[in-house]
Amino acid sequence: MDHEEDLETIASRILQPLDYALTYLAEGIEKECGRCAADGIDPAADPCTFAANVRRYVLHAMRAHLPLPVRAPMSPLHLDLGPYQLKILHADDGDAPSPRTDARREFYRLNELGVMSMNVYPATGSSLVVISEDVTEVLDSSLVLVWDYSGAELTQADLYRPPVTGFPGPSFDLLAATETVTEDDFSGVRREGTATAATGTDGGVSDGGGS
Repeated sequence: MDHEEDLETIASRILQPLDYALTYLAEGIEKECGRCAADGIDPAADPCTFAANVRRYVLHAMRAHLPLPVRAPMSPLHLDLGPYQLKILHADDGDAPSPRTDARREFYRLNELGVMSMNVYPATGSSLVVISEDVTEVLDSSLVLVWDYSGAELTQADLYRPPVTGFPGPSFDLLAATETVTEDDFSGVRREGTATAATGTDGGVSDGGGS
């Protein structure tokens, strides 16, 4: 059996959670920039706090779709998507954060083991993962969505399946892969069939909440 494991295929399988995540990242960045402006704070003065507050916003919003811990403000966002485990991490010089800890190395190393999942549908949130019925096994994957921002805009959303050896490995640009094509009389309408991954706007929920 041919197991497709390229990042574009994986992104298409987890389209909905990626869409939610990008929507809430964009909202969280905008809200946090607005809060900083109102308080007279330069977001660049404390990027760790800025990223933590965005992370807290996304965590709160994603609870509407997946079972997540009540409080994990200092931990990476981790989404259990059955055969795929997704961490949402702020970019480190434009790339996936390096495996500096044992936990991170273990998370990345799963991609080198080639463990097959017989049950490709997660026990919870199965509607968020779409896998063709003729596929009965997929490789378990440790995925990382690497995000970054400029001003109040989400400027980077790359999907990685990082190994320990050859880190960080290839990535899939979710923003570039989902650009919309507009026509004069139908502003904002996507040309059918141009998207293969999440857009951060289509199908997302606008009211994420958060602090």
